[in-house]
Amino acid sequence: MRREFNYFDFEFEIANNKNASLAIKKYNGNDKVIYIPSTINDKPIVSIDSKAFADNKNIKVIILSDLVVDISNEAFENTEYVTIYTPHHKEEVNFGMMNNVTIRYGFEKAVDIEGIIYSLFDDGKAYVFDHALLDFRFERFGHIGEMIEMETIIDEKYVVEGVEHFAVCNAINTKMIALPKQLKWIGVQSFANNEQLEEIILSDTLTNIMDQAFDRSSQLKRLVIPKSVIHMGRHVLSDVYRASIFLKNEELGLKWDVDWNPNQLTTYFGFQDFIIQDEIMYALLEGNEAIITGYNFQTIRNLVIPDTITYESVIYTVTEIASAAFFESRYLKSIVLNDNIKAIQDVAFAHSNLVSIQLPNQLKHLGSGVLLDNIFLKELILPQNLTIIPSALCNNCLSLEKVVMGPHVKVIEAEAFMSCHSLAHINLPLSLEIVQSYAFYGTALAHMIFGFAIKEIQDLACAEMMNLSSLVILNKDCVIGDMIVSLSDVRIYIEGDEASKLYQTLSQYELVKPRIFIDVYKVQTIEGIAYLITEYDVALVIGHNEDEINDEVRILDYISSCKVNRINSNAFNNSHKITSIYIPDSVNYLPDNFINGCTLLKKIEVPYHLKDIKPNELNDIEIIVHTPRDEESYINEMYDKVKAFVKRKNYMNIDEIQEKFDLKYETAKEIKKRLTK
Repeated sequence: MRREFNYFDFEFEIANNKNASLAIKKYNGNDKVIYIPSTINDKPIVSIDSKAFADNKNIKVIILSDLVVDISNEAFENTEYVTIYTPHHKEEVNFGMMNNVTIRYGFEKAVDIEGIIYSLFDDGKAYVFDHALLDFRFERFGHIGEMIEMETIIDEKYVVEGVEHFAVCNAINTKMIALPKQLKWIGVQSFANNEQLEEIILSDTLTNIMDQAFDRSSQLKRLVIPKSVIHMGRHVLSDVYRASIFLKNEELGLKWDVDWNPNQLTTYFGFQDFIIQDEIMYALLEGNEAIITGYNFQTIRNLVIPDTITYESVIYTVTEIASAAFFESRYLKSIVLNDNIKAIQDVAFAHSNLVSIQLPNQLKHLGSGVLLDNIFLKELILPQNLTIIPSALCNNCLSLEKVVMGPHVKVIEAEAFMSCHSLAHINLPLSLEIVQSYAFYGTALAHMIFGFAIKEIQDLACAEMMNLSSLVILNKDCVIGDMIVSLSDVRIYIEGDEASKLYQTLSQYELVKPRIFIDVYKVQTIEGIAYLITEYDVALVIGHNEDEINDEVRILDYISSCKVNRINSNAFNNSHKITSIYIPDSVNYLPDNFINGCTLLKKIEVPYHLKDIKPNELNDIEIIVHTPRDEESYINEMYDKVKAFVKRKNYMNIDEIQEKFDLKYETAKEIKKRLTK
């Protein structure tokens, strides 16, 4: 196969006056494949001069005639991965040492078999030809079909041993490629930028996979690497984000580049086989473990993942959902995962139409974007043991209204709940340390409380939240990013110097400046209990500091003249110190989850009007009810004690009286009133 020779792209000079032979002095064109003919204007072309193709990044293949016998060392200086085909053998020519240039000797011809070009050589070897012969975007190779099976032996003589650099890149609609069964190597970017390629079947004879072999094949779902692979180049899987990698051996090869898998795609060792059962695709691994890799159904609406499957009389435990396993499963509405599932990898259910999903409590790993763009999902209960909420977990889940997180979450990664415009209910664990950029961007949350553990809230974490009215940050040393809020009329409660810093940061944004309110006095911490004082002269218990709290907790009924009437959810979550909690008469409501994870808690004292209220966590805890007392008799009883104290101190401070005698604010106020008469 030959390209037409464009004379006008070349500059020539006389190589030999005796026979008027020519040398190529300079090439000025942009072709990827160049065919050098025997003669031009009846004058033979015999050599290629220094710098003739220098600095030309487009050239990939040069096919020489049998007359070209001399190439300068610097002829291809600063080019990239050029392959030269010559009919000569090495000892018959004078070709210099050239970097990034591969020379194939003994070239006979190129043949087209069902749209794939093979180069054939006189030693019986054949290679899948460089793609530059045809431009896939405009010629037929780009449309050769969804399934490609390459030839192993051609004309009963030539064995296909390699795939040249760039050989099958930029194919448009190809989804699966089966490589020749005796293939030994794959060249640089051989299968790069295949927009629809989902699977490529490698041969068990393959030993060498070169740099960026599958670069930018973004739809690749799975790749099985045989034991025979000795060398793995750099960035073999760069810009591939959904694939699962299965290795037949138990460890990486010694000659594998450390950056062969730059995106840290999930890698499974000890691969045995792929099977399909009940329209679900599994990868079977050594150790009797099964990984779900995909599905093959359009009729199943409600799916329950089995605990185990049986194949050839062997029982395999189903332990993991691979990346993109149920990607774009538009027909699936609900899924229940078994308790053996320990990991769900990236985008496993992304762009689907799930209405509900039941996650196992023992789940240890949740990948990025697992539920991305599930626009019908309404509620999500996350496993109790998770410590990281991954990036883009529920991004653009437009119907999501409620999320329940476990008590151990430390990090909410970027865009985790971004654009969940219906999300109005979420519990923020007091263990939370870092909230990354855009984590709650555009949600419908109205109130947010970050506990004492919070260390960093990054840029735009709570921006574009139209319903947000209050944001509490209990750790005064929390590092706060730019524009954490943006459009709402929001009150931000924070202690210390960070308040003024935050105000200065937000004031530079015109949308925020006239509406932001920062109050450094509204959060008070007493004996490790954090109280939020609202503009309505009432106070809430909103959290605790584990380092400062007592084992016997006594909640105040009044603080700074404000009645403490409510305990927020999660206020005492995950404490490993508290043994008892006293709740004063002023509190009129006990929420669920306010003592979740208090491992040492044995007793709670509640006021009489709360005797019948039992949040979920109180089932195994002793409940003691305050007996109603005669307030007038109690005031008379305390009057003499307070009077003696005031006389000794020679001054009267109502807050000090209240604290000294453990009085309700109203009682202390009445005694002071009587003492001043």
